[in-house]
Amino acid sequence: MKLTKAELRLQHQVQQLLFNNREKLTFSDREFIYKNFHPGYISDIAKDSAYFTPLDMAYDFGLFCGRYGVCVDMCAGIGILTFAARTRDHYDKKIKHSICIERNERFAEIGKKLVPKAEWIVGDIFDKSIWDYIIDKYGKINCIYSNPPFGKVSKTDCDRSWLKYQGSEIDMAAIEIALSMVPKTPYVGKRVSMILPQGSTTFQYSGRPYYKEVDNRKVNKLIKESGIDFYMSNPGIDCSVYSDFKGTKINVEYVDFEIKTKKAKS
Repeated sequence: MKLTKAELRLQHQVQQLLFNNREKLTFSDREFIYKNFHPGYISDIAKDSAYFTPLDMAYDFGLFCGRYGVCVDMCAGIGILTFAARTRDHYDKKIKHSICIERNERFAEIGKKLVPKAEWIVGDIFDKSIWDYIIDKYGKINCIYSNPPFGKVSKTDCDRSWLKYQGSEIDMAAIEIALSMVPKTPYVGKRVSMILPQGSTTFQYSGRPYYKEVDNRKVNKLIKESGIDFYMSNPGIDCSVYSDFKGTKINVEYVDFEIKTKKAKS
Protein backbone atom coordinates (compact mmCIF):
# COMPACT_ATOMS: atom_id res chain seq x y z
CA MET A 1 0.00 0.00 0.00
CA LYS A 2 1.41 3.37 -1.03
CA LEU A 3 1.44 5.93 1.75
CA THR A 4 1.00 9.66 1.22
CA LYS A 5 3.80 12.11 1.94
CA ALA A 6 2.03 13.21 5.11
CA GLU A 7 1.68 9.59 6.26
CA LEU A 8 5.35 8.92 5.51
CA ARG A 9 6.40 11.94 7.58
CA LEU A 10 4.39 10.58 10.50
CA GLN A 11 6.00 7.15 10.10
CA HIS A 12 9.44 8.72 10.28
CA GLN A 13 8.42 10.41 13.54
CA VAL A 14 7.10 7.11 14.87
CA GLN A 15 10.30 5.27 13.94
CA GLN A 16 12.38 8.02 15.53
CA LEU A 17 10.53 7.56 18.82
CA LEU A 18 10.71 3.78 18.67
CA PHE A 19 14.28 3.17 17.62
CA ASN A 20 16.36 6.35 17.99
CA ASN A 21 15.11 7.61 21.32
CA ARG A 22 17.34 6.52 24.19
CA GLU A 23 14.86 7.72 26.77
CA LYS A 24 12.06 5.52 28.03
CA LEU A 25 8.87 6.06 26.03
CA THR A 26 6.41 8.29 27.87
CA PHE A 27 2.68 7.64 27.95
CA SER A 28 2.22 10.49 25.45
CA ASP A 29 4.84 8.90 23.18
CA ARG A 30 2.93 5.64 23.23
CA GLU A 31 -0.35 7.35 22.43
CA PHE A 32 1.27 9.22 19.55
CA ILE A 33 2.63 5.97 18.13
CA TYR A 34 -0.68 4.14 18.48
CA LYS A 35 -2.54 7.01 16.84
CA ASN A 36 -0.16 7.39 13.92
CA PHE A 37 1.61 4.10 13.23
CA HIS A 38 0.53 2.78 9.82
CA PRO A 39 0.91 -1.01 9.40
CA GLY A 40 1.28 -0.46 5.66
CA TYR A 41 4.69 1.07 6.34
CA ILE A 42 6.18 -2.35 7.16
CA SER A 43 3.54 -4.85 6.02
CA ASP A 44 1.16 -5.75 3.21
CA ILE A 45 -2.12 -4.74 4.85
CA ALA A 46 -4.39 -6.67 2.49
CA LYS A 47 -2.31 -9.85 2.55
CA ASP A 48 -1.97 -9.90 6.35
CA SER A 49 -5.39 -8.35 7.13
CA ALA A 50 -3.43 -5.95 9.33
CA TYR A 51 -6.27 -3.53 10.05
CA PHE A 52 -5.22 -2.09 13.40
CA THR A 53 -7.76 -0.87 15.94
CA PRO A 54 -7.97 2.94 16.23
CA LEU A 55 -6.82 4.21 19.63
CA ASP A 56 -10.15 5.75 20.67
CA MET A 57 -11.96 2.52 19.81
CA ALA A 58 -9.36 0.56 21.77
CA TYR A 59 -9.92 2.77 24.82
CA ASP A 60 -13.67 2.07 24.70
CA PHE A 61 -12.90 -1.62 24.15
CA GLY A 62 -10.64 -1.54 27.22
CA LEU A 63 -13.45 -0.01 29.26
CA PHE A 64 -15.84 -2.91 28.62
CA CYS A 65 -13.66 -5.99 28.10
CA GLY A 66 -12.56 -8.33 30.90
CA ARG A 67 -9.64 -6.90 32.87
CA TYR A 68 -8.55 -9.37 35.52
CA GLY A 69 -6.24 -12.30 36.05
CA VAL A 70 -4.43 -13.71 33.04
CA CYS A 71 -5.37 -11.85 29.85
CA VAL A 72 -4.44 -12.97 26.34
CA ASP A 73 -4.49 -10.67 23.31
CA MET A 74 -4.84 -12.81 20.17
CA CYS A 75 -3.44 -11.41 16.91
CA ALA A 76 -2.13 -8.53 18.99
CA GLY A 77 -0.48 -6.46 16.27
CA ILE A 78 1.51 -3.86 18.20
CA GLY A 79 -0.55 -4.44 21.34
CA ILE A 80 -3.11 -1.66 21.28
CA LEU A 81 -5.91 -3.66 22.96
CA THR A 82 -3.58 -4.75 25.75
CA PHE A 83 -2.32 -1.17 26.11
CA ALA A 84 -5.91 0.10 26.40
CA ALA A 85 -6.98 -2.62 28.84
CA ARG A 86 -3.95 -2.05 31.06
CA THR A 87 -4.53 1.71 30.95
CA ARG A 88 -8.12 1.21 32.10
CA ASP A 89 -6.83 -1.15 34.81
CA HIS A 90 -4.26 1.36 36.08
CA TYR A 91 -5.98 1.91 39.43
CA ASP A 92 -7.74 -1.43 39.93
CA LYS A 93 -4.64 -3.49 39.09
CA LYS A 94 -6.70 -6.63 38.59
CA ILE A 95 -4.74 -7.73 35.52
CA LYS A 96 -2.01 -10.03 36.82
CA HIS A 97 -0.44 -11.09 33.53
CA SER A 98 -0.83 -9.91 29.93
CA ILE A 99 0.18 -12.15 27.03
CA CYS A 100 0.25 -10.91 23.44
CA ILE A 101 0.35 -13.40 20.56
CA GLU A 102 1.46 -11.96 17.22
CA ARG A 103 2.87 -13.81 14.21
CA ASN A 104 4.53 -10.78 12.57
CA GLU A 105 7.96 -10.37 14.17
CA ARG A 106 8.23 -6.69 13.23
CA PHE A 107 4.88 -5.86 14.82
CA ALA A 108 5.88 -7.80 17.94
CA GLU A 109 9.20 -5.95 18.11
CA ILE A 110 7.31 -2.65 18.21
CA GLY A 111 4.73 -4.02 20.64
CA LYS A 112 7.43 -5.01 23.12
CA LYS A 113 8.52 -1.38 23.30
CA LEU A 114 4.96 -0.10 23.72
CA VAL A 115 3.71 -2.71 26.22
CA PRO A 116 6.88 -3.99 27.90
CA LYS A 117 4.97 -5.44 30.86
CA ALA A 118 3.26 -7.96 28.58
CA GLU A 119 4.78 -11.29 27.63
CA TRP A 120 5.13 -11.32 23.86
CA ILE A 121 4.89 -14.59 21.95
CA VAL A 122 5.83 -14.47 18.27
CA GLY A 123 3.68 -17.16 16.75
CA ASP A 124 0.37 -18.20 15.24
CA ILE A 125 -2.82 -18.48 17.30
CA PHE A 126 -3.48 -21.77 15.47
CA ASP A 127 -0.34 -23.26 17.01
CA LYS A 128 -1.72 -25.44 19.81
CA SER A 129 1.66 -25.58 21.57
CA ILE A 130 1.40 -21.84 22.33
CA TRP A 131 -1.85 -22.36 24.23
CA ASP A 132 -0.45 -25.40 26.03
CA TYR A 133 2.53 -23.29 27.11
CA ILE A 134 0.33 -20.47 28.44
CA ILE A 135 -1.92 -22.80 30.42
CA ASP A 136 1.03 -24.82 31.76
CA LYS A 137 2.72 -21.60 32.92
CA TYR A 138 -0.26 -19.68 34.32
CA GLY A 139 -2.79 -22.40 35.15
CA LYS A 140 -5.73 -20.83 33.34
CA ILE A 141 -6.70 -17.96 31.08
CA ASN A 142 -9.26 -15.53 32.50
CA CYS A 143 -9.82 -13.11 29.62
CA ILE A 144 -9.19 -13.14 25.88
CA TYR A 145 -9.54 -10.21 23.52
CA SER A 146 -8.80 -9.78 19.87
CA ASN A 147 -9.25 -7.85 16.67
CA PRO A 148 -8.57 -10.94 14.54
CA PRO A 149 -7.78 -10.93 10.83
CA PHE A 150 -10.76 -11.63 8.64
CA GLY A 151 -10.92 -13.52 5.40
CA LYS A 152 -9.73 -17.02 4.61
CA VAL A 153 -7.77 -19.32 6.91
CA SER A 154 -5.17 -19.68 4.16
CA LYS A 155 -3.34 -16.97 6.13
CA THR A 156 -2.07 -19.70 8.50
CA ASP A 157 0.25 -22.62 7.82
CA CYS A 158 -0.45 -24.33 11.15
CA ASP A 159 -2.26 -27.62 11.65
CA ARG A 160 -5.89 -26.88 12.54
CA SER A 161 -6.96 -30.46 13.21
CA TRP A 162 -7.27 -29.75 16.96
CA LEU A 163 -10.18 -27.43 16.17
CA LYS A 164 -13.64 -28.71 15.34
CA TYR A 165 -14.47 -25.80 13.07
CA GLN A 166 -12.91 -26.50 9.68
CA GLY A 167 -14.55 -23.68 7.74
CA SER A 168 -12.60 -21.10 5.78
CA GLU A 169 -13.28 -17.96 7.87
CA ILE A 170 -10.33 -17.05 10.06
CA ASP A 171 -12.34 -14.90 12.47
CA MET A 172 -14.77 -17.76 13.11
CA ALA A 173 -11.86 -20.09 13.88
CA ALA A 174 -10.44 -17.45 16.24
CA ILE A 175 -13.75 -17.40 18.11
CA GLU A 176 -13.62 -21.17 18.66
CA ILE A 177 -10.06 -20.91 19.95
CA ALA A 178 -10.97 -18.16 22.41
CA LEU A 179 -14.13 -19.82 23.73
CA SER A 180 -12.35 -23.15 24.15
CA MET A 181 -9.56 -21.60 26.23
CA VAL A 182 -11.53 -19.75 28.93
CA PRO A 183 -13.08 -21.57 31.93
CA LYS A 184 -16.39 -23.26 31.14
CA THR A 185 -18.76 -21.72 33.66
CA PRO A 186 -22.41 -20.65 33.27
CA TYR A 187 -21.35 -17.06 32.59
CA VAL A 188 -18.33 -16.15 30.50
CA GLY A 189 -19.33 -12.60 29.72
CA LYS A 190 -16.38 -10.21 29.90
CA ARG A 191 -14.04 -13.14 29.37
CA VAL A 192 -14.01 -13.12 25.59
CA SER A 193 -14.39 -9.82 23.72
CA MET A 194 -13.56 -9.09 20.09
CA ILE A 195 -13.81 -6.55 17.32
CA LEU A 196 -15.39 -8.28 14.33
CA PRO A 197 -16.64 -7.28 10.88
CA GLN A 198 -20.38 -6.58 10.99
CA GLY A 199 -20.84 -9.49 8.59
CA SER A 200 -19.48 -11.87 11.25
CA THR A 201 -21.93 -11.03 14.04
CA THR A 202 -25.49 -11.96 15.01
CA PHE A 203 -26.50 -8.33 15.39
CA GLN A 204 -26.16 -4.96 13.72
CA TYR A 205 -25.79 -1.90 15.90
CA SER A 206 -22.99 0.37 14.72
CA GLY A 207 -24.15 3.00 12.26
CA ARG A 208 -27.81 2.00 12.64
CA PRO A 209 -30.67 3.83 14.39
CA TYR A 210 -31.43 0.77 16.54
CA TYR A 211 -30.05 -2.62 17.62
CA LYS A 212 -31.09 -5.41 15.26
CA GLU A 213 -30.52 -9.15 15.69
CA VAL A 214 -29.72 -11.05 12.49
CA ASP A 215 -29.37 -14.69 11.51
CA ASN A 216 -25.76 -15.23 10.48
CA ARG A 217 -24.86 -18.20 8.30
CA LYS A 218 -21.15 -18.10 9.22
CA VAL A 219 -21.88 -18.05 12.94
CA ASN A 220 -24.43 -20.85 12.61
CA LYS A 221 -21.81 -22.99 10.86
CA LEU A 222 -19.30 -22.27 13.64
CA ILE A 223 -21.79 -23.23 16.37
CA LYS A 224 -22.78 -26.43 14.57
CA GLU A 225 -19.22 -27.60 13.89
CA SER A 226 -17.56 -26.49 17.13
CA GLY A 227 -20.37 -27.64 19.41
CA ILE A 228 -20.05 -24.38 21.38
CA ASP A 229 -23.35 -22.51 21.51
CA PHE A 230 -23.01 -18.87 22.45
CA TYR A 231 -24.58 -15.43 22.47
CA MET A 232 -23.04 -12.33 20.96
CA SER A 233 -23.83 -8.94 22.49
CA ASN A 234 -22.75 -5.31 22.39
CA PRO A 235 -22.71 -3.12 25.55
CA GLY A 236 -23.54 0.02 23.57
CA ILE A 237 -20.42 0.87 21.58
CA ASP A 238 -21.27 2.35 18.18
CA CYS A 239 -18.09 1.57 16.26
CA SER A 240 -19.17 3.67 13.28
CA VAL A 241 -17.97 6.80 15.09
CA TYR A 242 -14.38 5.57 14.75
CA SER A 243 -13.61 6.28 11.12
CA ASP A 244 -9.83 6.21 11.42
CA PHE A 245 -9.06 2.60 10.51
CA LYS A 246 -6.01 2.67 8.26
CA GLY A 247 -6.38 0.99 4.88
CA THR A 248 -10.04 -0.04 5.10
CA LYS A 249 -13.57 1.29 5.44
CA ILE A 250 -15.06 -1.90 6.88
CA ASN A 251 -17.95 -1.71 9.37
CA VAL A 252 -17.13 -3.48 12.63
CA GLU A 253 -18.81 -4.31 15.93
CA TYR A 254 -17.59 -4.69 19.50
CA VAL A 255 -18.67 -8.18 20.60
CA ASP A 256 -18.92 -9.82 24.03
CA PHE A 257 -19.46 -13.58 24.11
CA GLU A 258 -21.52 -15.66 26.51
CA ILE A 259 -21.65 -19.44 26.27
CA LYS A 260 -25.14 -20.88 26.47
CA THR A 261 -25.48 -23.55 29.15
CA LYS A 262 -28.14 -26.19 29.53
CA LYS A 263 -30.38 -25.78 32.55
CA ALA A 264 -30.16 -28.60 35.05
CA LYS A 265 -33.20 -30.86 35.20
CA SER A 266 -35.25 -30.45 38.37
